Amino acid sequence: AFVLVAAIIGIGFFSNYFFKKTRIPDIIWLILFGVVIGPIFGIIKSDALMSYFPLFSALALLTILFEGGSSIKIYKLIRESGDVFLLTTLGFILSMSVVGIITHFLFGLNWIISLLLGAIVGGTSSAIVIPTMENLEELKKIKKESSLILKMESVLTDPIVIIVSLVLIQTLALSPGINTGY
Repeated sequence: AFVLVAAIIGIGFFSNYFFKKTRIPDIIWLILFGVVIGPIFGIIKSDALMSYFPLFSALALLTILFEGGSSIKIYKLIRESGDVFLLTTLGFILSMSVVGIITHFLFGLNWIISLLLGAIVGGTSSAIVIPTMENLEELKKIKKESSLILKMESVLTDPIVIIVSLVLIQTLALSPGINTGY
């Protein structure tokens, strides 16, 4: 287990260095490593890791949010909070509505299921946005103010996606008469 963790950290370090030189995303190498040790060579069985998945995902999200938040200046955050709230609210509602309408009319799904799909894909993931903004700031390809707004928007949409999705799932569960469209 320790050798595996050390290998993952080492591959992450070198892939990050490789990303800075070649612009090939570092996550690609980690995914390939996971495929090699999992399905290809069978070193790690997915069944053995499934019980630890909630712990790994929470730890990964905690690390990403901590790293992203550690570079944020509090006075800039307060100054930009109105723009962030507006972007978060309008972006999520618009994304959820467009995906919901398209899936309802294109695939004939029930409105609640269509909106659930819209809610699930309607938010930007902080696990993607924060590391990307850190790299772009480092490369001086994005202004710090724009990066702050995008980081905070992604952090705020994560709980909104979860809450709206859970409400829609609960609505489906408590309404047995709803035709799911299948």
